[in-house]
Amino acid sequence: MDSWKVTALDKQGNLLASYIFDDMSEAMKFHAGMVAKGHESVMERIFVK
Repeated sequence: MDSWKVTALDKQGNLLASYIFDDMSEAMKFHAGMVAKGHESVMERIFVK
């Protein structure tokens, strides 16, 4: 099953959040929100059994 992992870091590189979403649009909303707040955010597709 394809899922999406979103990891957000603050400007100092500290982990703020790391979530796995089963819905790409929800992952994109979260990612966009983190970027809008000025955080670094990485979104990647992963496989979850």
